[in-house]
Amino acid sequence: MRREQFDMESRNAQKSWSLRRVSPSQRQGEALKRFPTMLRSMALLATGTAAGQVISFALMPVITRLYSSADYGVFGVFTALVTILGSVVGLKFEAAILLPPRTRRGAKTVYGLFRLSIVCSTVVSSALFVVALILHFFFGGAFFATLGGWLLLVPVSALISGISLTLSAVATRDGSYRQLSRVPVSQKLSSGGLQILGGLAGAGVLGLIMGAVTQSLVAIGILLRGRGQFVKDALDRFQPKDKLTKLVSEYRDFPLVGAPNSLLETMAWNSQVVILAWFYAANDLGLFSFALAAVGLPLNVILSGVSRVYLRESAARKENPAEARKLFFRLLIGLSLASVPVFIVLYLASRYLFGPIFGENWAVAGLIAQSLLPLLWARFMSTTVATTFTVYRTQTWLLWWQLLALLVVSAGYIIGGTIGFSIEHTVALASWMTVPLYLLLIPLAYYVLRRGGREPYVAVPES
Repeated sequence: MRREQFDMESRNAQKSWSLRRVSPSQRQGEALKRFPTMLRSMALLATGTAAGQVISFALMPVITRLYSSADYGVFGVFTALVTILGSVVGLKFEAAILLPPRTRRGAKTVYGLFRLSIVCSTVVSSALFVVALILHFFFGGAFFATLGGWLLLVPVSALISGISLTLSAVATRDGSYRQLSRVPVSQKLSSGGLQILGGLAGAGVLGLIMGAVTQSLVAIGILLRGRGQFVKDALDRFQPKDKLTKLVSEYRDFPLVGAPNSLLETMAWNSQVVILAWFYAANDLGLFSFALAAVGLPLNVILSGVSRVYLRESAARKENPAEARKLFFRLLIGLSLASVPVFIVLYLASRYLFGPIFGENWAVAGLIAQSLLPLLWARFMSTTVATTFTVYRTQTWLLWWQLLALLVVSAGYIIGGTIGFSIEHTVALASWMTVPLYLLLIPLAYYVLRRGGREPYVAVPES
């Protein structure tokens, strides 16, 4: 029965999408038809994300009065480790789910990539749990004293995050943007509510951590709706070892290059609080973590939605270089125009509103947020266009860039901490040192785009 259903889905996909020779005018026409759809998709995801962040911001004044900055310091180190590890537990096979063509063979490939991602997430997380046990019981008195027993929850949370990323990739490939737009709102409501209950109960760090873990669980619950049969078939369907090996070989650049690249990318951003823990007390770490959450993470969530849409649309235009370049420049113009009001608001809020809204104990977090703004703007402009390296399978370029970025931002924090700067001045130093590197990604991505997508065939939907 499953085989018949799968064949029917594959035939429908093959009927809807076909590889055929088209003229330049036909290519341009199809691209123009898809562009308004892309804008609507971006707007839909951005609206859902904005609503989620409004809810999160509305709950922050309550949460900051229930937890100390020291609680936030431990929580910041925990979430940084989960974000770093959760981004690579699936060895980036989930990122490849968007790339196969919409044909019968492509549908089979998606099943295989989904299964690979889930299996890798489970195996890698299990290995990380063993490592966490060793670190906790044999080295817990050193650096990991900051986390204590919470270190053992890091691999579990990373597994949940990896599964959520995989389902999100499937939903993006399906074009289920309305469903994806509901995720941020549900996440923030459930997470914030649980953290408030934990704070009222005096749970301390546990309340913050449980709220964070709930976000990924809520995303999984939403994205599983309508995909239960897909997940069951993908995990149950028998695949010969030689076909699975061939699939791993075909997409080997994702675990070999994409995963290290993603690891370096998340480390360049999330390792900040881990490095600062060497030089500053938990109180300062809490102020930094809160500043990052207040002005940094909302932008990251918005960009992740825009990046998903751009990755899908860029992949669809890969074989049409002219339209791919137009899409690239339209994206840059859109980001430039959007960044002006966004960062004016963030600057004014950081300068004047942190103390009155979140409590005077958190006023210094506003100064730290201002120090982060230059780096946040550079990331806002470059993060989405960097997905071009994934589309054209040139992640090695991005890998070397990420390594350089990690070294530069780490050097900034180490220099500031060693000299004895206040935490806001150390953050400003690292921020300005890293801005040029992020802006360099834009011309690099455009160069890669110009070199690729020269094949004479393009996949377009039949009317």
